[in-house]
Amino acid sequence: MPLVTAEHIYKSYKTSGQFEINRLFQSLARTLKQATAPHTGREFVLKDVNFTVDSHESVGLIGNNGAGKTTLFRLLSSITLPTKGRLRVEGRVSSLISLGAGFHPDLSGRENLYLNCALMGLSRAQTADRIDGIVDFAELDEYIDMPIKYYSSGMLARLGFSVSVHLDPALILIDEVLSVGDYQFQVKSAAALRDFIERGTVILVSHDLGAIERICKRTIWLERGEIKLDGPTEMVIPRYLDAQNQILEVNSGINNQLIMKDPRISDVINVSRQALDANIDVLKVEVRTAAGEVSREFCMDDTIVVVADLVFKQPISDARIMVGLIDIEYQAVVMAGDNQLLDSPAAFLGHVRVECRFPHVMMRPRRYGVYVIVSNMKAMMPLYIYRDGDARFLITGERHDPSIHYYAPQVDLVYNPAVEMHYLEVNTPL
Repeated sequence: MPLVTAEHIYKSYKTSGQFEINRLFQSLARTLKQATAPHTGREFVLKDVNFTVDSHESVGLIGNNGAGKTTLFRLLSSITLPTKGRLRVEGRVSSLISLGAGFHPDLSGRENLYLNCALMGLSRAQTADRIDGIVDFAELDEYIDMPIKYYSSGMLARLGFSVSVHLDPALILIDEVLSVGDYQFQVKSAAALRDFIERGTVILVSHDLGAIERICKRTIWLERGEIKLDGPTEMVIPRYLDAQNQILEVNSGINNQLIMKDPRISDVINVSRQALDANIDVLKVEVRTAAGEVSREFCMDDTIVVVADLVFKQPISDARIMVGLIDIEYQAVVMAGDNQLLDSPAAFLGHVRVECRFPHVMMRPRRYGVYVIVSNMKAMMPLYIYRDGDARFLITGERHDPSIHYYAPQVDLVYNPAVEMHYLEVNTPL
């Protein structure tokens, strides 16, 4: 029997009879008239939605704002009921729909844990057995007895997520909150979700398509309250992105000339720079073929070479230089290499040119950029981050292949062992 069954689900909200509290006496007659008038019209947020979810499935929900994703989550969480149709959810459901949902601001973190677990049907003894694991995972040992009204959004996210995965529910519903928190927490929560999928079920709604692809094997695309497409993630997401690009071309107005000129790459690349150490800078980045020619278009199985020019104005020791390729649609690093295995100087000073070779890349036909980061190898602290916001080059091909550029869920980025990095110049005087 499926864990979730939705049959011909409709959901509407009343669009008339609003009560104007700010002008109570002035509008009383009109308000009473509207309230007593028969309600003839309904605007359906969800229209004839049908799907099932089996145990141990990981399902993503995608769609534009207003598509009905959060409304569907509220139905699955029993926060609200369908207007029409039949919805059945078997077993305990744990929901993460908004930060701090279900928490009382004046209670401490520990008191809120007992309250939430009681609401989920756990006894005080069962809750006590789980408290240490919840607190350790959330990394809030020092703050667990502090009122949560003093917590940051990241602390609330960690606490709420930790409660969800430690209650052993049959189904976890997550609406966007995984995007809150630092990188370490996002990696940790993704790993916990993948572990949970082995014994439970996850439904995740997010605009972060990279998170959907990493976690969910199946994706449901909602559009204007209806299911547009339901199938394997590697099939649904490319079609969703193609549809968004078509909308962009139609609605682009003045910028349509740039799209018609080259619908995939901009002439001017938007680059994000975070100079956490003012003594470091990335001067220039080029993408070249295996023969050394600058190029903006590659085929699958080509070798891609990235050459980056950096400058170190003061001696920087223990510097790790990493170069990666970014999927622009997902803004995710999909392949990377670094200088950790190279014979490097004790400190960098002056001009440094590095070459990173990505041989025979098998990445989906899509738009890509480049990522360059300098960090302190011992402190694990970033010093300078250079990241393309727009496409720098293309991988061309006829269609999407599920076996290409799809990495199975993993705790952290796995570096391709075939990637090679070399110094073309090291510590050349400025």
